[in-house]
Amino acid sequence: MLPTDDLDDIQIIKSNYEYLEDYDFKEIINKYFLDDYIISLIYKNDNDLKVLSKIKLSDKMVLDNKVFKNFNEKDVQKTIEELKLLYEDYWKRENQINTSIKLPLTIAIDISKDKKIEDFEKTIDKFDLISSFNVTKLDNIKIYYKIIFNGNPQAFINEMQMLGYDLDIKNKIWILK
Repeated sequence: MLPTDDLDDIQIIKSNYEYLEDYDFKEIINKYFLDDYIISLIYKNDNDLKVLSKIKLSDKMVLDNKVFKNFNEKDVQKTIEELKLLYEDYWKRENQINTSIKLPLTIAIDISKDKKIEDFEKTIDKFDLISSFNVTKLDNIKIYYKIIFNGNPQAFINEMQMLGYDLDIKNKIWILK
């Protein structure tokens, strides 16, 4: 998303020009409903190009300051490629998955919620990082699933939340609400 032609955004940036490194850009970010983002501020002087990037991924903010010495118009494509690699590296580090982790999870669902159980099973079946799941117990109140997830618990919780599921994780057995 490159909101370069928005006059309001340009005015916000101009009015905060003196302290852009400290400015949080919330007015702009909130307008586009962004959780993760990269804001790049590019300064060109006589010989150099300076790129200040504010990178927010998974609630972590990183400032990256890059200087391209003796910059000229022939270097534009090379500079774009270098910045793209830089941003991809930040994203990869933040989203690195250790598939050697075999995290066993137990999730219980109210047995009377047929549609919720059906939807849950379809969703779990599509997860790339779930190596297996099965029903381990069934009683007159709940159905219990054992899930082997190849990742950390927070990654599973985040994925479930993105798909609209709410988990109560206070106990050893997580409850799907």
